[in-house]
Amino acid sequence: MEYDPIKDKLFGLTKKSVFLRDLLFFAVGHVFLREAHVKRRIGLAKLPDNANILDAGCGLGQYSLWMAKKFPHAKIFACDVKQHFLDSGNEHAKAKGYSNLTFGQLDLLGLDEDSKYDCIVNVDVLEHIEDDVDLMRRFYRALKPGGVLIAHSPGSNEDSRTTTADPKMQVEEHVRIGYLPAEIDEKLHTAGFEDVTVYPTYHPTTGVWLWWLWQGVPLYLAQLSYLGLAVIPFWFIVAYPLGYPLWWRDLHLPLSIGRGVLPVARKKK
Repeated sequence: MEYDPIKDKLFGLTKKSVFLRDLLFFAVGHVFLREAHVKRRIGLAKLPDNANILDAGCGLGQYSLWMAKKFPHAKIFACDVKQHFLDSGNEHAKAKGYSNLTFGQLDLLGLDEDSKYDCIVNVDVLEHIEDDVDLMRRFYRALKPGGVLIAHSPGSNEDSRTTTADPKMQVEEHVRIGYLPAEIDEKLHTAGFEDVTVYPTYHPTTGVWLWWLWQGVPLYLAQLSYLGLAVIPFWFIVAYPLGYPLWWRDLHLPLSIGRGVLPVARKKK
């Protein structure tokens, strides 16, 4: 499965309409369990009112716009490598009146800043990076003392340093299928972080069922054609009420293991 063509298709459908982009982000925010987990951890991070935040690998910008609204006195820089996403993001932020948000192009492997950010948000990016520890070190250096990295990546049943993922199970843009909690914890410590907590996301049974209901089938339909995209709302009429108890379970009951990993790593003061 390839996610980039789907993102490009959604971008094409919403790029000229603030309403459609808002509608897309509203829908994504209510069906992607990962997003709910990440937003909760951002909210619990106790950031200063005037926090300097980096959305590292922002994509279409749903986290950036959410943070711009939630933290009106913060300064948020959202970066990606796709200039058309960034141009559209700046137009959208301007239309929404978010003067505290700027989108700009940056290859994360070229991030070279010292003690600049109070928080770095990095969602489903590390699994794309061959030398992920180097990127973690760059994040560590770019954080202020006491600053926090909030990341998310797919989980794995095997250590990616010693195994090769089955190509049939691999997303085409990924260089590893995901991380064991202990593996990503060790890599973050190697990068310099001392205070690391890895939270599981997506319960291995109910979370996977939810993924197929709310993401797997819609993503398959989205790859077919624009007609497939048109079918998705009708699918959710049936799938949403079936999936909501699974959503509630993942967010509100303790998870000991999961199919995703959400590390929260803080730089020592």
